[in-house]
Amino acid sequence: ATGINWTVYDRDIRARVPLSINDVLLEELTLIMRTPRWRVDEDVHFMLRGGIPGRAAQLLERICWRPSSSHNNRGNGPNEFKFVDLNGSHCHAFEQNYDAVENKMCGKLRIAVPIEIDSYSFQKAFAYALERFNIKNGGGDCPEPPWEMNLFDD
Repeated sequence: ATGINWTVYDRDIRARVPLSINDVLLEELTLIMRTPRWRVDEDVHFMLRGGIPGRAAQLLERICWRPSSSHNNRGNGPNEFKFVDLNGSHCHAFEQNYDAVENKMCGKLRIAVPIEIDSYSFQKAFAYALERFNIKNGGGDCPEPPWEMNLFDD
């Protein structure tokens, strides 16, 4: 994951990084990061998207770091997380959202489990995402999103 550039939109900030394997760029495999413009050091989503050339790419896995709202698996997923509000950082893991019978991902990755990430370090959250997604980082730290402070931020 090198050459990361953030793009500012109306409501959020995004970075899209094509990934390579053995120095071969795979445009179908992408690391995507997204965060609201005014939520400094929170509500960051790290997503791994992949696909087959000529077909629409699918979201394979998502990490939600310090999300602004809770997630509930409803009656899905591991028993200990069914019908439980997950209020902190969590991961929508590939292995829990892949339907082997249908041979496809389950929609919008509805199943999540809590994860432990240093709660105030974007760099540690980024490093966690790279490790979780098995991405080797040849470029060092990721530049932090260009968040905008407002009058009511701490």
